[in-house]
Amino acid sequence: MNFFKRFGSSIYDFKSYNVLRKTSKGSTFLYLLVLVLILSIATAFRPMIAIRNYNKVMHEALDNKIKTMELNSGALIVNGGEEIVTYGEDKNTYFVIDTKGEVDKDKFLGKSGIILRKDGFQVDFGSITNNSIATSEVDTSYSKAGLGNINGDILGVIGGIVGMFNGMLIFALPIYILIGNAIIALLYALVAGIFVGSKDLKLSFGEKYKISIYAMTTIILAKSLLALVGIGVPFVVSFLVVSIYLFMAIKAIKEEEIQDLIS
Repeated sequence: MNFFKRFGSSIYDFKSYNVLRKTSKGSTFLYLLVLVLILSIATAFRPMIAIRNYNKVMHEALDNKIKTMELNSGALIVNGGEEIVTYGEDKNTYFVIDTKGEVDKDKFLGKSGIILRKDGFQVDFGSITNNSIATSEVDTSYSKAGLGNINGDILGVIGGIVGMFNGMLIFALPIYILIGNAIIALLYALVAGIFVGSKDLKLSFGEKYKISIYAMTTIILAKSLLALVGIGVPFVVSFLVVSIYLFMAIKAIKEEEIQDLIS
């Protein structure tokens, strides 16, 4: 059974789970890997766009609004002490010079941007992580960052942080999602065990684990589609959906077993 047939059967044909539970461990893992790649691409889509906008607003501010930048005794002076607030076209990215400490930082909550303060800089990845409350943040002083020439070093450090985040999306995110889903499939296998016991079935743990992976297809697809518009799926919803699929799949397996005994 190829990937596309497994994909469709996992979603709408509960009777097919009696066949899916007998698929090899290797092919089932490859199936999960393909699902993870689909989810990773969808999850990274909005952050990649955000990072592009992030870089754009930073460089536009540097090219058009900043005339002089000085770092004296660890203190930053821009344009002789000017405060600068620049937003990107999407209004979710920003570049701020706040050397006087007068800028209201609360209005940037959940957005992505850079704030250059008098004594240090702050890089936020709010809209990149699609979380308006818990942002991914890098906040450090110029001295701790080992900055010397402000025109060269600080931009290199900030660019490096953004580049690191970009690399994480491309390389680390799929691995993180794969490991996470492989582990959570173990939890669902335990749930499957409860349903198997209630139906007086005899399935190995490996079969229950494989059934769990296929039962996760619908919720992974839903997560992928919703990730494209920046909406997350609560774990309780995922757990409920997968549990329903497990129950219906095991019910179908039991019914087929009874049918085989009758015939």
